[in-house]
Amino acid sequence: MDETSQQLVDLLDRSGAKLHTLLTRITLRQDVAEELMQDLFVKLIEISKSRKKINNWDGYARIAAINLAFT
Repeated sequence: MDETSQQLVDLLDRSGAKLHTLLTRITLRQDVAEELMQDLFVKLIEISKSRKKINNWDGYARIAAINLAFT
């Protein structure tokens, strides 16, 4: 597993529950929040594969989650 993949796994372990709670509060629906969590991590994986340098995955994931919830 490369460094970026490990960072994403660590992010999920560290912040997955908080991100899910955030999405549930925004959407008011747990089922929608679960789908958005999947979409969020697919997006994060795609970004990691593009080799863009993300210094703060936690902050990036939070902003991306909020953007997904409102689109």
